[in-house]
Amino acid sequence: MAQELHVSQDSVVTHAVREYARLQRDVVHAAAWATAVEDPAFHTEIAAIASEFAAEDLASWER
Repeated sequence: MAQELHVSQDSVVTHAVREYARLQRDVVHAAAWATAVEDPAFHTEIAAIASEFAAEDLASWER
C-alpha cells in the first residue's frame, strides 16, 4: 500500500491508527447522543441554549 501511495510505511500506519481512533470516538459519541436523547435534562439545556442564541441565529440567516 505504501508503495502504491508513494508514502512511507510509517505514514500508512500512522494514518490507519488515527482513522481507527476516529472510528472508536464516533462509536462513543453516537452512544452518548443516543443516551442524551432520552435525558430530560439534556432537552432542558438544549432549549435554554436555543433561546439564548435565537436572535443571533435569526440575524445570521441570509434574507
